[in-house]
Amino acid sequence: MCISKLNTWFLANKLSLNLDKTCFSVFGVHDDNARCKVQLRLDHVTLKHVTCCKYLGIIIDNNLTWLEHIDNVYNKILKFTSVFYKIRHIVPYKVLVNLLFTMHLFILTCCMALKFMATPIVVI
Repeated sequence: MCISKLNTWFLANKLSLNLDKTCFSVFGVHDDNARCKVQLRLDHVTLKHVTCCKYLGIIIDNNLTWLEHIDNVYNKILKFTSVFYKIRHIVPYKVLVNLLFTMHLFILTCCMALKFMATPIVVI
């Protein structure tokens, strides 16, 4: 199988695959029963089947929608919003603006790009 060849390549190049952290997801299958039947084994260890995983800071789900990631970003922003609200009278305005841009600009930019990618295109 492909996964055993991958493991052989890792071993030949003196790399290791952490089986405790290794998981897999099935993309493009709309039948949940078919998704659950897939099992991958490597060195007598069954790999964990997940519906979504975090890869390079982006949460990818098995339907390739961005809903999990958008919810995660929303919750991060929500936590900091209450902090900014509480310290608004203590910290100068310019410092608050700098903190906001430092913490949220990248997250908001990525979230907006993902929202546009997740929105279906309607052709008239």
